[in-house]
Amino acid sequence: MSLTPELKFLFSPARLQAIHIFYNTTMANHKSSIKRARQTVVRTDRNRAEKSRMKTLRKKALTAIASGDKSAAAEASSAFSSVVDKAAKRNLIHPNKAANLKSKTAKALAGIA
Repeated sequence: MSLTPELKFLFSPARLQAIHIFYNTTMANHKSSIKRARQTVVRTDRNRAEKSRMKTLRKKALTAIASGDKSAAAEASSAFSSVVDKAAKRNLIHPNKAANLKSKTAKALAGIA
């Protein structure tokens, strides 16, 4: 039986290690503060994964642009722009940073002859 992406995330070794560290080092005493600390661990993992995905897609877009294949570069750039917009919408990055990243990618894409 293969795990769905959601279950893979829930049972990833890094997440389980973070939860283990959390339960052994947390200073929270109240029920609500323990829950908030637990949520912070999950959100930190999710945000870290999303930022890493964004960086990977940026590298793929720039590599495709450097290769000179216009259709592949346009597709990679479109995927990158979509992820950047979603990250800005979720406040993972500042909206101005999103605009700057998209602008640099679009400028590089326009430079393909």
